[in-house]
Amino acid sequence: MSIQDDLTSEQIFNKLEEYMFTRGNMAKYNKVFSTMIVEKIKEEKRIKEEEAQDLKQEQFRQQLLHLQQQLLQHQSSQNPTVVATPLPSVPLPLAPLHSAPLHSAPLPSVPLPSAPLHSPHVKKSDTQFTPFQKDTLFWCFYIILNGFEEYELHNSDHFATEKTFKIATVEKMRSMKDKFKEAKLKINEIEDELANKQVITLKGLHALCLVHEVSITYIYGRKYCEFLYKSTPDSINNGTGVIVYGKKTNSVKYDVNEDYMAMLSTTFWKIDNVQKPLASPGSYSVKELQDICTRLEIPITNSETGKNKLKTVLYEDILGDTNQLLMP
Repeated sequence: MSIQDDLTSEQIFNKLEEYMFTRGNMAKYNKVFSTMIVEKIKEEKRIKEEEAQDLKQEQFRQQLLHLQQQLLQHQSSQNPTVVATPLPSVPLPLAPLHSAPLHSAPLPSVPLPSAPLHSPHVKKSDTQFTPFQKDTLFWCFYIILNGFEEYELHNSDHFATEKTFKIATVEKMRSMKDKFKEAKLKINEIEDELANKQVITLKGLHALCLVHEVSITYIYGRKYCEFLYKSTPDSINNGTGVIVYGKKTNSVKYDVNEDYMAMLSTTFWKIDNVQKPLASPGSYSVKELQDICTRLEIPITNSETGKNKLKTVLYEDILGDTNQLLMP
């Protein structure tokens, strides 16, 4: 056998050795295949996330189109002599949530007929006002933000005004992810509430205050919470105010002064987290629970025995009083 033949044979054996199932080769193959599998899984996950985001964007577009159709129908019913024209298309830069912040312009206003300044629906007392619309909590916020006169201008087109305002708020929220995270609010939940629900909850009110820089104190029975996002407190028509819940509706309170707010802080129970008003029972002493009960006007003694209630009983009484706090 020639030298050339010997070299060829050696090369062949070397090649065969590379593909033999030796321990070293198996380790090498496992490492390569593992890397390939991991990369494939990552790619499949990325594709699924992109498909889910595309689906979410399409659902939001469909919701907006549906709202536009509702606004057209409302326009036609309010003024049958006017031929309804299609609403201008709204360019929605619905980029994925991980993209750069969006700075979209407010949605265009819908040209509906305005009501007289003194609508028969409006009944305003010297102390407070209750909107006649279904979503009283939203309209109380709208009055605090824009003033009562602006509210009166939209009595006949309140449906269109409400929907347009809520959709515009959803658009602004997309560039405020960090602030929503800090406030412990989930953007997808608030988007659904503003776009699809007939009425907002306290979470929705919190989000509105955050987006539009409004400060509001919300009073519910003997409890209250604060959403403070305006740096300089001002008049009720300029981004700060008080909303009171009563008889399954919400009202804007006007007779508010320093004495009233001082009384509120000393005799009512302030809730720091409306999504979880009470911490665990072990977080409170008996005296602290008694103080909360006193502010809520819950008896701290047993009516039959005359003795002070146990800590567990005090906690259950407070818990029962706060169960409905998130209801509008």
